[in-house]
Amino acid sequence: MEKNKKNEDVAVTKTAEQSVATWVLWESGFRVGDLMDFSWDDTRHLHPSWPSQPGQLPTIVIPSSQKNKRVQEIPLLPGLEELLNSVPESKRFGWVVNPLPIQYEIKAGADWFQPKQADLRSWARRFSNQAIARACGVTDTTVRNWLKKLGIRRDAEFLKDGGGIPAAEVIKLQKRCQRRTGHTAQRTEKRLSKERVSRVISMIGEEAGIIVRQEDSRLGVRQKFASSHDIRRGCALRLINAGVSAETLKVIMRHVRALKSLLERL
Repeated sequence: MEKNKKNEDVAVTKTAEQSVATWVLWESGFRVGDLMDFSWDDTRHLHPSWPSQPGQLPTIVIPSSQKNKRVQEIPLLPGLEELLNSVPESKRFGWVVNPLPIQYEIKAGADWFQPKQADLRSWARRFSNQAIARACGVTDTTVRNWLKKLGIRRDAEFLKDGGGIPAAEVIKLQKRCQRRTGHTAQRTEKRLSKERVSRVISMIGEEAGIIVRQEDSRLGVRQKFASSHDIRRGCALRLINAGVSAETLKVIMRHVRALKSLLERL
């Protein structure tokens, strides 16, 4: 992957669960569907199987509900094993990764507000996401979602926090804000779908400026930023570079045709 130098210092704010999600993808080579079906203890879903006797290695059990309708047992990669072992045994139940809706980052009862579109557009030209987030009492992620939903794009990125917004200006905009503490906010306890998780990861890749395909106007090719599928591809490439055989890689990745295409490009 090529890092966009213009944005190389951009810090992407993620919840703890979103961070765990990307790390699990990076260390496992999972699809997003696998990630969201990964359980600590429910044998109806993907789950780790720990060795009960000396000499055995940990594995991941894939139930028959997967794409090829077969029960499979694949190696638990060392990086993923280390990540799972970092979780206390008392917390090893339910879903391994369970990202909550981003709306939960606006805490109930907190003193927050959402500026009107024109005011938010004005702030976006002069202040960083961090400064706007502090002024509004929300997170950087919430500010990015506001800007994206309203189609507000900056002419130039703020690579670091340039300072706060004057208190008098904050009070002025707060008085005419779109939403504020006490207004009805959309919140749900429903677990995020795999499609939503995939979109959030793509948003993170774009915000971080991680380019995996350059634009080529002659060929009609658009610029592409890193997505969950690119994380999966990156895991496969690391295994190839580590000397893992093609046959073993087919078992781990569980996608023969995609793997053949990848190997042909090397």
